Amino acid sequence: MLKVVKAVIERHNMLQTGDKVLVACSGGPDSLALLHLLWRLQPVLSIEVAAAHMEHGFRGVESKAEAIFVEEFCNARNIPCFCEAVDMPDILRRQGLSTQDGARQVRYAFLRRIAKKWGAARIATGHQLEDQGETLLLHLLRGAGPKGLAAMREVAGDLIRPLLGIKREAIEAYCSEQGLVPQRDSSNEKTCYQRNWLRLELMPALRRYNNALPETLHRTARLLGEQQDYLRAQAQEALAEVATWKEKALHLAAKELGEKHVALQREIFRLAIEKKRGQLTGISFDHVESLLDMLSLPVGSRRELPGDLQARRTYQGICLEAKGPETKLRSPWPGTVLAVPGRSEVPELGIVVLAELGCFTDAEQSDSIVLARETVKGDLLLRTRLPGDRFQPLGMTGSKKLKDFFIDEKVPRELRDDIPLVCDALGILWLVGLRRANRACAKEKEDKCIRLTIYRKQEEPTCTMM
Repeated sequence: MLKVVKAVIERHNMLQTGDKVLVACSGGPDSLALLHLLWRLQPVLSIEVAAAHMEHGFRGVESKAEAIFVEEFCNARNIPCFCEAVDMPDILRRQGLSTQDGARQVRYAFLRRIAKKWGAARIATGHQLEDQGETLLLHLLRGAGPKGLAAMREVAGDLIRPLLGIKREAIEAYCSEQGLVPQRDSSNEKTCYQRNWLRLELMPALRRYNNALPETLHRTARLLGEQQDYLRAQAQEALAEVATWKEKALHLAAKELGEKHVALQREIFRLAIEKKRGQLTGISFDHVESLLDMLSLPVGSRRELPGDLQARRTYQGICLEAKGPETKLRSPWPGTVLAVPGRSEVPELGIVVLAELGCFTDAEQSDSIVLARETVKGDLLLRTRLPGDRFQPLGMTGSKKLKDFFIDEKVPRELRDDIPLVCDALGILWLVGLRRANRACAKEKEDKCIRLTIYRKQEEPTCTMM
């Protein structure tokens, strides 16, 4: 066993000379064997070994006895030991976590805190061959994709699992040969826990059809893991082609993304979410599928994602951004009657409108327009869009819904309510910055004109000739 574990560590490059490795030790057969093996390998691999044990408080006297056992086992071999007792039921209740997954989160947080405190480069866990098979089946029953079905890896970040390819019976035999007397967790026999049910009932039933089931599942997980590694590498390259950052949002180009294989698209979405959020916690298959669907949805469609993230369909593709505050509908606003000539402040939009009379020969800009006075009917009014708005864009023979115009011009939905409209008694004359109406056209050398110029409040010139 010692030679096998040493070979696994070297093959997967788990440890380097001088490394400190923290072993998660419950006192059970797997973790006790692992701690003993790594303790024996210290001089061979030139490493330092310590143990960490969390007493969960689930089983009263029994769990306290396990903590004492681990401490005494380590003291007898001069192994540094970090033990901590917590009230796990209370923690889970306060944080709203489930018994198994919640306890796992708390336990790994404890291990990483101790590893940082002691200066450990790696955390070693005693997961073995049957654990791998159980994990694959658990993930399969939950509907996991390739990454989930890859189950556990020998090396995953700061975690190493030197026993992952070793059968439970071989570990039990090692404990017996070395005179180790592991502790037995009575809760492992309770089939109310899903993993225990898998181990005690489902796995034995499946082994009637395949006696080598643990080895088969381990091989399947390894193959899927290797394929997932390749897919992720390809997706990282593809993400660089389709993604751009703009104003803290990640934009994915629909055209380039749509040219990729659907399997690659899924992984690109997962990578993009991870890049934006920093993690994939809470992201399910359904979330990724909803993003795939967005490629064929109309502009403006949105999907909410865990972690205060949202996806928004744009004309160019899909934008991943933080969820903003709830948008409130604009209160009914009658608009502002413009002073002609004169200066009109429009605080609702943060702009100032300057109106001048005369003959203007200089070229118009996107923020200015010259109107023949005879074409203006009644007061000039500046407002934003209203339901049912129509106008006749310059160059067109018929009128058009303002909504359709915005769509054709690919104006983002979230900007449409803030575009100023200059109107008179007959309707829209000018969509500021976009298009004038057909009737809002001054004749060449017209000497009775109105020139309107729009300024952002902070950009208004200090002196204006009227």
